[in-house]
Amino acid sequence: MRQNLASWDRIVRFVLFVTLVPVGIWVVGGALGIVLAAVGLIMGATGSVGYCPLEQISGMESKPANTVRRGRA
Repeated sequence: MRQNLASWDRIVRFVLFVTLVPVGIWVVGGALGIVLAAVGLIMGATGSVGYCPLEQISGMESKPANTVRRGRA
């Protein structure tokens, strides 16, 4: 499985994970808190793996498929 998330996208997802899980559990609570924590966990999982199936399905990947790193000539 190839990664389709750019590094900036992975950082944003990690920040959302660190923010949404505690806020959902301790601040909001109830059903909405569970939903927020679940979204945060999904963001954390996709950010740590570097792959998001929804981005691939929608075609709006933040990391293009043809990025090749080359050294200096």
